[in-house]
Amino acid sequence: MKMLILPSILLLTAAVPGLMLPTPSDDIPVPHLKVLTTLNTGFTIEWDPIDTTNVKDPIIGIKVKTWKTPCIIKKRYHLSDNGASMIVESVRLSYNRTTIPDILPEYVSIVKPDELTATVPHIEREQWYHIRALAFTATDEGKHSDAYDFKLGSDDEKDKEKACERIISETPCKHSYALINPRSPDTC
Repeated sequence: MKMLILPSILLLTAAVPGLMLPTPSDDIPVPHLKVLTTLNTGFTIEWDPIDTTNVKDPIIGIKVKTWKTPCIIKKRYHLSDNGASMIVESVRLSYNRTTIPDILPEYVSIVKPDELTATVPHIEREQWYHIRALAFTATDEGKHSDAYDFKLGSDDEKDKEKACERIISETPCKHSYALINPRSPDTC
C-alpha cells in the first residue's frame, strides 16, 4: 500500500511594527455637533474636538453630509358617512436620530481631522435639511453623529412639520359600497 504525504503549510502571523491594521468602526470617535450658524445662503456647522491619536488607523478627516429633507407623495383612503375617497397628499419624509437617509447626500464637505467647522455655502432658502458628521480613516468610516435639522430663517418645529403637508387631491371613490381596492387606486 502506498502512502500519500500531503505537504502542510503552517501560517504564522506576527505583529510587524509600523503595519497598520484596520480600525473597527466602533473604535472611531463620533463627532458631537454643537452649533449651527446660518449664513445668507448657507450654513456653518461646528463640533467638539475628537481624539485622533488613540487609534491604530489614524483619522484622516471628517465628513459632513447634508441631505435635503424631501417631500414625498402618499395616497391614503378616507371613509366617511358620505362614502370613501382617495386622498393624495405631500408629506415630509422624517429622519430621526436612528435613521440615516438611504439616498445620496446633497452636499458632502470633507475637512481635516483637527478642524472643528465645515461650511456649506449654497442651499435653498425654503428647504429643510438634515445634517450629520462622521470621522473616517483610510480603511473605514465611523458612526454618524446625531443630526441637525434646519431651514434657513426657521427653527420652528411646527414649520418643519408643515413644510410639505398639503393635500394635492381628494377623489371620491366610484363604488357606493366603499370597497377600497389597493391594486386599483383610481377606483379606490
